[in-house]
Amino acid sequence: MKIFIAGASGFLGSAVTKELANRGHNVIGLVRTGEDKPLKQKGVNYLTGDLLESGEWCDRIREVDKVISLISPLNSSEKIPKDKVETYSRKHTEEVANLIKAASDGSANTVVATFHTDCYGNRHGKWASDADAVDPIGYCRPIEGSLKVVDQLAEETELNVIRVFPAMVYGSGGWFKGLIEALKAGKARLVEPGDNYLNLIHIDDVAGLYAEIVENVNNSDVFTLSDDRPVTQRTLMSHITALMGLPEPKMVDFNTYAKEFGLLQAESMSSSTRVSGIRAIDMFGYAMKARSYEQGVLMTLKSMGVEVSKEAIEKLLKAA
Repeated sequence: MKIFIAGASGFLGSAVTKELANRGHNVIGLVRTGEDKPLKQKGVNYLTGDLLESGEWCDRIREVDKVISLISPLNSSEKIPKDKVETYSRKHTEEVANLIKAASDGSANTVVATFHTDCYGNRHGKWASDADAVDPIGYCRPIEGSLKVVDQLAEETELNVIRVFPAMVYGSGGWFKGLIEALKAGKARLVEPGDNYLNLIHIDDVAGLYAEIVENVNNSDVFTLSDDRPVTQRTLMSHITALMGLPEPKMVDFNTYAKEFGLLQAESMSSSTRVSGIRAIDMFGYAMKARSYEQGVLMTLKSMGVEVSKEAIEKLLKAA
């Protein structure tokens, strides 16, 4: 299958691109203008382009079977003022719209559009499902416009549009790497009271599930991708610091956290919504590499070369 991936050089994009190439697909990976192309990889043809401008990507996208959008308006460590959210939103909306319109002019039959579980909003600990309405908060505020344009273009074009909502994707890079560095430096913080639920999925699993969706779904659909264990902010940090033999991070109020890390991150880290990826897991019979955060965090720390406390591991084994 020939697949076009926009955002192929990011943390998630690199993993999805590699997974699809390893499965034997012919992948065209679009890298934003100004970014370095990744190292050459078998089965992947990288090109540089800007979704806001015409270019080679417009011609190449017409020859593919399926298109995946993994572009993000900002990265998880970016601190932007509230009054700039609309600017980021307009840019991202236009990029997504241009991508879908270009795909509809060619041979592609499906577009996979990526969002995030923060799009379900703060449900104060209640569960959200694939069928629930969206109410973006935190880092999802700048993609609210693209949610609407995807719905609009899904009706206007003959494309199948698959909306995917991954949870917090963690692995040896991205935000998790930044967290580990902050914990080591004593700079990490918790938003009080810390009893809100976060949802996680390991990078290997989210890449595998994207591949399953691309290979097996040929109609419009919605998928939430997450492991089976929503975890409170405090429990997650306690688990990580125990494994590393470090003290737990300091607890601060919302305003203090927002001042230091930005309002969007404060909203994302303090909201409480539980989701499950069981529908996608069961549909594809997918064998998760990290079914829970306990498995995934330990696996990730080891892959990063972080020394893990033997005493903490023994406690985990006893608890299991």
